Amino acid sequence: GVVEGGNMHYLLLRALEREGLSVDDVDVVYYANAADGMAAFQQGEFEVFGTWDPFLAIIQEQIETTTVLDAEGLADNRTFYFATPEFMENDPEILSIILEELQKSNQWANENSVDAAAILADELGLDPAPLETANERRDYGVLAMDDAAVQAQQDLADTFFDAGLIENEITVADYVDTEPTWIPENVK
Repeated sequence: GVVEGGNMHYLLLRALEREGLSVDDVDVVYYANAADGMAAFQQGEFEVFGTWDPFLAIIQEQIETTTVLDAEGLADNRTFYFATPEFMENDPEILSIILEELQKSNQWANENSVDAAAILADELGLDPAPLETANERRDYGVLAMDDAAVQAQQDLADTFFDAGLIENEITVADYVDTEPTWIPENVK
């Protein structure tokens, strides 16, 4: 079970490819979001569940499972922030402030992972324990787009194109500002 077109779908396609298999060799069940997938997995609607933290931590806490694979060596999982070309051109100082403040809040979350988990738990209506586990496994932070990030997204776009999930080939580099003037000093 995976979200169609999500990062776990990509991981599934890459893992199958690595083993010389294709998506035709498995029965894929698509779910709308991680919470729906978790419920479907718990109800036995599929035997292998592709998810991300904190839902991974929740499943590990609630059900005896075995991790079949993780994304190491197969997929990069990143969060991206998008802006329109007009916003980047007309308000670069505001964009810089937004990224600077995001970086500050991310650093706070890294230094206060239990408090961050409590805030997230309240906002998401989840128990804080799996959020604490999830926070221990990650580092929050804003990074500038580099060649590795562009290549990782190009690999994803090519895989999804080949799988028929997107209709047109995409050149990711065409959508990345290679000389941003709005990257704040606290972002690398």
